[in-house]
Order: sequence, then C-alpha cells, then structure tokens
Amino acid sequence: MVPATGLNVTLQVAQKLPNANTDGNGQAMSDNDVVVYYKAGCPFAARLRAGLKLARIPYSAVHFGDDEAAAAKVREVNGGNEISPTVRVGQKFLTNPSVREVRRIRASR
Repeated sequence: MVPATGLNVTLQVAQKLPNANTDGNGQAMSDNDVVVYYKAGCPFAARLRAGLKLARIPYSAVHFGDDEAAAAKVREVNGGNEISPTVRVGQKFLTNPSVREVRRIRASR
C-alpha cells in the first residue's frame, strides 16, 4: 500500500512534466529540440521513439489524439492530414522520418 504522501508526490511530479503541445514545455525551443507527435497504437511512431531512445536522442512525445492544439499543428504541416509520427526539430517539421533523418536535421543546425 502506497502512503498518501507518496501518492501526493507522484501527482505533483506528473503535473510538472512538460506539456509538449507546441514546444515541449511552453518555452522557446532550441534548434536541436525534438518533439514527436504521435497517435496511440501507431507502429511507425513506436519504432521511431524506440530508435530515438537507442540513439540517445532526447525528445518530448505528444499524443496528439488527446491534444487538439497539437492535432491542429500536425494537420497544418501535413496538408490537413493527421500523420503519425510527425516530428518537430527546432522549427522544421518532418513527416514519418527515420532516426537517421532526425539525426541529420539536428546535426545541420
């Protein structure tokens, strides 16, 4: 059984996690910040996120099925389509990129 204080700490930490609906934390993004917009159950997004972790490329993940502002941004950059994954590196958006593409864009900035 988890003590009530432990539960409160957990909830406080969860509330401080970044809300990456636009830039990962409501702050200005650097040119190398990576945000992965994805839909739950998307195998392409799962593969990309696993590859980014293995490559030790830090990123924020946004489930745009739960975030209308993020879904609107994904539609805006993909001609009205909600394509998962859509990745933002700095101010550049990539549609269903490989880890290699994300790494290349980060290195060019």
